[in-house]
Amino acid sequence: MRGLYRRLAAVLAMDVAGYSRLTEVDVEGTHQRLRTIMNEIVQPALADAGGRIVKKTGDGALIEFPSVAEAVRTAMHIQRSATEIESEKPPETRIRLRMGINLGDIIVESDDIYGDGVNIAARLEALAQPGEIVISEAAVQTTDRTGCRFIDLGTQHLKNITRPVRVYRIVPAGTEANGESAVAERPASLVPGFGERPAIAVLPFKHEGGDAGQEHFVDAITEDIITELARWRSFPVISRSSMFTYKGRDVDLKSLAVQLGVRYVVEGSLRRLGTRMRTSVQVVDVETMDNLLAEKYEYEVDDLFTMRDEIVSTIVGAISPELLRNERDRASRAPQPNANAYELYQRAAWHLFRYTRENNEKARKYLSNVLDMDPGYAKASAGLAIAFWQAAHAGWTSDRKAFHEMGLAHGRNAVLADSRDPAAHFALGATLLSAGSPHEAIVHLREALRLNPSDAQAHANLAFASNFLDRPNEALREIELALRLSPHDPLRFLWLPAVAISHYLAGHYRDALGA
Repeated sequence: MRGLYRRLAAVLAMDVAGYSRLTEVDVEGTHQRLRTIMNEIVQPALADAGGRIVKKTGDGALIEFPSVAEAVRTAMHIQRSATEIESEKPPETRIRLRMGINLGDIIVESDDIYGDGVNIAARLEALAQPGEIVISEAAVQTTDRTGCRFIDLGTQHLKNITRPVRVYRIVPAGTEANGESAVAERPASLVPGFGERPAIAVLPFKHEGGDAGQEHFVDAITEDIITELARWRSFPVISRSSMFTYKGRDVDLKSLAVQLGVRYVVEGSLRRLGTRMRTSVQVVDVETMDNLLAEKYEYEVDDLFTMRDEIVSTIVGAISPELLRNERDRASRAPQPNANAYELYQRAAWHLFRYTRENNEKARKYLSNVLDMDPGYAKASAGLAIAFWQAAHAGWTSDRKAFHEMGLAHGRNAVLADSRDPAAHFALGATLLSAGSPHEAIVHLREALRLNPSDAQAHANLAFASNFLDRPNEALREIELALRLSPHDPLRFLWLPAVAISHYLAGHYRDALGA
């Protein structure tokens, strides 16, 4: 018998969406119906395809196939058959499967398999919405498109997977004629194939001038906005290659949201007027068709490259807080009992930005609940760091030292959980600054800005750190940039003292009084 060895394999991970909720309603009935699906649909399909169940996971299974083509064909057959057999049940009680398919290197030991090839399949399954199949780019490249097509969901950073993975949603050929009818009937909030997080699409900006030579400049603006929003990492962003297929086309935003699985759409235009460039941008919540942002900006055309950077940083800096504010407001209005980790995090953020003692306590409670659900949720650890810092700073505790220490601990946990998350470095930088360690704080605040140059909060806190080290000119640059990037920020009242302090330290006493 062979011991431990490696090989390339097609792996399918499958589970039941909302299985715990279904069993709470009817444990015996749900279990019996799932067993029927496994015995009458899954097992015969695997026998035909040469697949084998490596292990069962209570409400799902890990399956190995001889080829990606067989995995895709079998997955579509199982989904279609399971949907048919459950169609007579009330919608809220139907068993709906989620599936992830990957081609990768696996480690084989006895009858078990593990390794990155298996882990990625499991993470892809978690990205899938009920009734969907998500597949990795590595798997797509080795199979034909007979009987289906693949919708590009962009590059994803999967939990505990070092390298980013490009992923696709499989759409059976029978749904193409009706504009992806399989997902069109669902509301936009449930369409995204990105797990719990809503996604963003940036349509190519329109060039409204007559100079065709400016077209490449306008395209570069769109590309840079996509890149910078992707660096922000709070929401998945549809790739440039996918979005430029819409260039020059009239686009129905509702249809676009269904096709790409996004909630937010960014669109805009540029027009050159003599020595000035006028830019307009709007952000639409496609679920409600509300305009979250509609702004116009004008710039002097001196240095195109400098102006390009300024346009991109201004637009990205305006988009980011509006989307976060909208997500917080959505979460605060949503019913709580079945909230997932993402929704609880946004609810916590809504309370955190109210800046009162009662709201701070609620934010800490929700964030603690998030970490109970997912201990590796970096943004939740970062939020707790800020919540403890906020309470200590405002005097909402009798033990400020303990709260500072807890804030620091959560900030360090956030960076350990995800060192590429700018929010984690910002939280640690802010708590370090509050704890009297400005040099170490600056390291993390600058890392936050390297990861997300449009983070207004990081610029503001870097201003306070610079003042702490008697560098008022640096502080003025940072605080002015923060106020320009987020002119309506709810924490603006906390930033304004940095302006006065900077002028005072620089000897600009009249400006300090007027700040």
